[in-house]
Amino acid sequence: MKNRFVVMLGLAVLIACKRRGEQKFVISQKDTIHVMHEAMTDSDSATRIIDEKQDETIDELDDKLITITSAEYKGLDSLNKPRCNLDSSGFVKNLGVIVKSRCDEVCETYLFEIKSGKTMPLPADFDAGLLGILVSPLCDRFVTYSSYDMPDYDKYYAHRALIVLYDINKGVGLTAIKKKKAFGLKTWSIKELKWLGDKSIAFQLYKEAYSDKVKFAYFKVRIETR
Repeated sequence: MKNRFVVMLGLAVLIACKRRGEQKFVISQKDTIHVMHEAMTDSDSATRIIDEKQDETIDELDDKLITITSAEYKGLDSLNKPRCNLDSSGFVKNLGVIVKSRCDEVCETYLFEIKSGKTMPLPADFDAGLLGILVSPLCDRFVTYSSYDMPDYDKYYAHRALIVLYDINKGVGLTAIKKKKAFGLKTWSIKELKWLGDKSIAFQLYKEAYSDKVKFAYFKVRIETR
C-alpha cells in the first residue's frame, strides 16, 4: 500500500510539472520515503509532546486563595507539627526512603529507597529545583514546592510557582508513595509554605522580584477534599 502511494505521488508530481511546461524531474522512491518519514516523525513528536502535557493537569490556585493575616500565618508553627518522627531532611523517618538532591546546570531532588537503591524524582519546573518538602500533620501526605522569584516567569515557564501533593500510604519504600495532584500559581512566588490542618496549606507569597524590600502577602487554600 505504501509503495503504491509513493508511485502515485511520483506520477502526480511529473504530471503537474509537464502541465506547467517546466523541465521534467524525477523524485526517487527513496527520497519520497525519506520526506514522508521526516514528516511522520515530526508529527509523532508533536503528538507525543501534546500527550505529555495533557498527562498532568495542573490545578490553578490564584483565584482560590483566601487572605489571612501575618499573625495567623506565624501561629501555625505550634499548631501543625507532624505526629511522626522526621529525619534530618524533614521527611518521614522509618519509611525506608530518604530525600536526596544534586545540582549541575539544574537542581534535582528525588526520593531514594534505601533497600533497593531505586529512586523517584520529585518534579520542579524551575532550574533552581525544589524550595522545600513539607510532611502533613497526620504524616499521610506531603507537598513539594518550587518557585521562580521574578515576575517575568512567562518568558521561561508555564507557572510562577508549583506545588505537588503526594499521598503516603501504608507500607514502606517507594511503593507507599503516590503522586496525587499538582497546583500552580501564576501571580505569586512562594517564600514559604505551611500546613493548615491536614487538608489545607498556607503561603507566604510575593509578586515583585525578590529583594530585601519585598512585600509579603499571606493566604490559605484547601488542596485535599477527602
